[in-house]
Amino acid sequence: WILGPNSELLFWVPPGIRSGLCPLRNTLVIGDEATQLDLTNFVHGDRWTRCRGRLN
Repeated sequence: WILGPNSELLFWVPPGIRSGLCPLRNTLVIGDEATQLDLTNFVHGDRWTRCRGRLN
């Protein structure tokens, strides 16, 4: 999980891409290719349920 400033859960990061994420205190990741997150359509809070269509 990525945590907010008050240790609240913000979003889940799958294990396969965790090593590419850089903690906020770091300015550089050396080694494996860095993971980039596209947050253009990111939803959170009460709106996260809108990210998926209806299931039949």
